Amino acid sequence: MSGTGVRQRAEARLRAAQARGPSPDRSPAATALTVLVTAGLYAAVGLATLWAARSIGLAAPLWPAAGLAFALVYQRGYAVAWGVAVGSLLVNASTLSASGASTGVVVTTAGAIAAGAAAQAAAGSALVRWRLGQHVSLSRAWQISEFLILAGPVACLVNATVGVLAQLANGVIRPDQALLGWMTWWTGDTAGVLVFGPIVLMLLPEQREIWAGRRWKVAVPSVVVTLVLVSAFVANQGQEVRRVQLRQELLASSAASQLLTTLQLHSEVLNGVAGLVSSSEAVTAAEFRQFTRPALARYPDLAALSWNTFVTAPELDAFVASVRAQPGRALFEVTEKDAAGEPVPVGPRPSYVVVTYIEPFEDNAKAMGYDIRSNPVRAAAITAARDTGEPASTAPVELVQGDGTVTGMLTLVPVYRGGVVPPTVAERRTAVLGYAVGVYRLQRLIDGTFAPSEWAGVGVDVVDVTDPAAPVPIGSHPLQGEESSEQPQTTAIDVNGRAWELTVTQTREALADIQGRNLPAFLLAGVLVLGLLEAFLLLVTGMERQARREAETSNYAADHDPLTDLLNRRGFRRAFRAARERTELEGSAHVLLFLDLDGFKAVNDRGGHDVGDALLQLVAAAMQRCVRRRDIVARLGGDEFAIVLGDCGIERGLQVARQVVHEIEHVSVRSGDHDLSVRVSVGAVPVEPPDPLPTDELLKQADRACYAAKQAGGGVFLQPVDV
Repeated sequence: MSGTGVRQRAEARLRAAQARGPSPDRSPAATALTVLVTAGLYAAVGLATLWAARSIGLAAPLWPAAGLAFALVYQRGYAVAWGVAVGSLLVNASTLSASGASTGVVVTTAGAIAAGAAAQAAAGSALVRWRLGQHVSLSRAWQISEFLILAGPVACLVNATVGVLAQLANGVIRPDQALLGWMTWWTGDTAGVLVFGPIVLMLLPEQREIWAGRRWKVAVPSVVVTLVLVSAFVANQGQEVRRVQLRQELLASSAASQLLTTLQLHSEVLNGVAGLVSSSEAVTAAEFRQFTRPALARYPDLAALSWNTFVTAPELDAFVASVRAQPGRALFEVTEKDAAGEPVPVGPRPSYVVVTYIEPFEDNAKAMGYDIRSNPVRAAAITAARDTGEPASTAPVELVQGDGTVTGMLTLVPVYRGGVVPPTVAERRTAVLGYAVGVYRLQRLIDGTFAPSEWAGVGVDVVDVTDPAAPVPIGSHPLQGEESSEQPQTTAIDVNGRAWELTVTQTREALADIQGRNLPAFLLAGVLVLGLLEAFLLLVTGMERQARREAETSNYAADHDPLTDLLNRRGFRRAFRAARERTELEGSAHVLLFLDLDGFKAVNDRGGHDVGDALLQLVAAAMQRCVRRRDIVARLGGDEFAIVLGDCGIERGLQVARQVVHEIEHVSVRSGDHDLSVRVSVGAVPVEPPDPLPTDELLKQADRACYAAKQAGGGVFLQPVDV
């Protein structure tokens, strides 16, 4: 048969297979099994993908299950979409349940996504079958383009849209997350179909002929490049996470710095008060007011400034008298608080630390004369400041402010005789004169520190954690907007011996400029790269397959007789030479038969060449019926044929020759009112090792034997080899 005929028959078989579609005679049991296997495979691949994504802390950039679903539905029929739905339901129900969603949300959302996954696989399958059939060779550019575009980007619009709408309707995602969620979903499914759809098709037995010789050449580069792109995605997302973390860290550091700066400015005011007292023999209330008023006006975060005098028990009466001698202080007395929190005269103690002056006086008059050492919290700060010579702050305490009480803090700066801090603790204890004290309303301190507009999208919570077992809230700057999903950042600061922690959170809007900024472009670029790569691989391997088939067809045509589809003289010589080489290696014997039809010219003359050609085809078929598949049968030209019976003794060879004669004599063709037939003469030659004769010489001897048989009236004649 000619090369054209071979291709025509192959193409006819392909068209018939395409027309048949997906195995309509598949039994219900086989279909049910396929549906169950599909559900299991989809669930396993989907859960494995989610596990791998969670292990790197990111969303899945690739969804191989989409490719699996498309390939199975496309090849095995639309009923397989039920398996896709079940597998998708298992994956999404388990994921949503693990996230803490309610049963209703799990059922409705997972059910909608499952329906979308099945519809997407069916849509992709229908589109590709409509345009290309079911057994497309994917060897031409237009076929590959339509296959990849329809199965990938076009069909994958389905589940991305259905899934995001279902999540929005059930509150699983926020509206502002919808676009990025849709983009991630669509690109993940598209990439999964582009890469894994062809790979799954390669593994299916009904696609064996299409993918022969192409599987590894397509699969390996596709998987390698996909892994590279996934790694790049992971690295990109890791950098984005790091950028967000760095933004959080910088913000927390800035918040801590801002708060410490505010406190440092206040400390400078306290140092000024301390300098005023240490440089003057006797500071009056009027002088104190005049000195502190500008500072209080400049720093509204300071609730009050006071001078607290250290007084020993023997000095108490004289101290009280000196204060009462000042204008407006006639009722001054030293007090402490009773169990009910009311001021009462102090009891006898070795020493006192008394609020002597405080400004603004109007808001803090109730604090005048109060012995702050009577309070354990304040006493601890007094001791720390006195013994270290450094400012010390109290834990949060209740302050008497105006007509009520608020949570506050005192910062104490010790003042010593001579204005110099003594070198030893013992000397400090005897040389202390008192304490310049800054009084803070803690929430006002936080509000004032973080009042500027730059902190509008930031929340700050401040907690005193000096005692880790009993943290005490200091205050908070509330978040103006919806909190982002990023982990809050916490930083620690030292506030005059107290350990504070600042926890900073940001709104989603505050992180919008750096969060997800590059993701859409990266995902689109990834899909484009994978699509072009897959198209290139399919095109190159398809062209290679086509070229290989054409070469095979060309070689076949060169070695075969186009009429009988037997080997021609060229092909016979090659096959006979190879058989003789095996003879020399294995020591086996062959039998060469040379056949010449008797009366064939008369058939042509009476019936014409068409009848003669038909008879030759029947004769060739009769010869092939008499020999084994491994034996060589050839038409050498005209009505001459040759047969090589491999691994065969001469006696068996003569039996086969007689059988061939018998079969051919019973072959006939109808021409008009007559049956036309021929007889055959056969010359047989044994081919046994060692055999030095060339092939042409053996053929000549077989030809002479055939001539001898013809002279004898037909039949078989054995010609011993004449070496």
